[in-house]
Amino acid sequence: MRELLILLIFLGWHGVGAQETGAPAKCTTHRCSWCVENAVCVKGTFCSCPPPFIGNGYFLCWRPDQWDVCQVCDDPVITTENNENVAVSYLDETLLVDKTILASRCRIRVTEWRRRVRGKSFPWCIFVRLDLSDSYGKPKFSVVFKVFYFADSFCNIRYVIHKGSIIFGEPNTNLRMSMWRVITDKDKLVYVLYERGCQISFQIVLGRILLIKMPCCEHTIGIRPIVTKYIWLKGGFFLLAPKTPPQILPLPLPTFLPLCLRPGWTVNSVARALGLTNTRHAMSFVAMTNGIVDNVNGKNAMATALAKCSAPQLKTLLNDVDFIYSSAPFIREISGSHSGYGVILQLMRKAAKWFCEGDYDSCQFILSAIGTRASGLVRNPVKYPSLTAFVAKNCTAL
Repeated sequence: MRELLILLIFLGWHGVGAQETGAPAKCTTHRCSWCVENAVCVKGTFCSCPPPFIGNGYFLCWRPDQWDVCQVCDDPVITTENNENVAVSYLDETLLVDKTILASRCRIRVTEWRRRVRGKSFPWCIFVRLDLSDSYGKPKFSVVFKVFYFADSFCNIRYVIHKGSIIFGEPNTNLRMSMWRVITDKDKLVYVLYERGCQISFQIVLGRILLIKMPCCEHTIGIRPIVTKYIWLKGGFFLLAPKTPPQILPLPLPTFLPLCLRPGWTVNSVARALGLTNTRHAMSFVAMTNGIVDNVNGKNAMATALAKCSAPQLKTLLNDVDFIYSSAPFIREISGSHSGYGVILQLMRKAAKWFCEGDYDSCQFILSAIGTRASGLVRNPVKYPSLTAFVAKNCTAL
């Protein structure tokens, strides 16, 4: 939290985003000015990915015969490395990527943070860790960087990068991070972070995307914040990974299953392994419990409570209180003036204690919060059926 406060003060952040000094740039209304690499402007009106490329002409065009791709966009929808799309819900942070590349002896992990704006989920930070090993598989050092990204009301975009490293075998292996660089969407230069033979480049490319190339780990990341002025313009994260053969989903599931999955790992197989039938619920559960870098707002307590649920209990919980973690109007009303997801995390923890442990007081806590802050939504059962159904049960049955 202290790091975030320092960052916001540095940016002069107010509400939607940090404004540039001097005369502000105007948001361009020409869609083709947002075309990304490999995209074409069609009839001067919109961007598209021409064959053999696929994707979204405003975010990423790639060749499926060359790359495995993961994307997490908007509020959010994920495209896994198995090229399946599913809407998910998660709170504060989630582990997107965790894989080891044997050829380069590198393990890459990517965690994404999200913030809440009027109940909706917006990406605003990624945390990347690269663990490099020697030829015997013994860890040598880790390169770590964190990127905060924002767009203001004038469509100016800036990326604030912090860096750090860990050298194994030295007396003090604690991770220490420091501000490294601020890159705006007007920058034309390539900035290189070089740590003990691992070179990482940061460059603004077409579409105002920050492209991060990591040849020491054979992967490329791209990020861009959501520009709220343009609902057609995707914002979020993508990962380009070298093409690999399909794999079999390990069972039982890893404790920290990355949301991007791997080629061959289907969302249906994840749901079955969890004893669920709804793939959105399954992937949302994975996103809410798959790893915590910073235990912000009590997420660890929520994840621990959810982990105690049996498969039938989890299925009922995720269905009956779907409104708590996925309804933007409910999240907006119940959170009130509280920033972040602290209130929602608390309600999800209480829901787990009610559905999975039979804690009556936890159920009453949820009802009290709804009655105090979201009673207006309860009066609209057609629009909010799961919310009104939960209230109607009045903690009398599971």
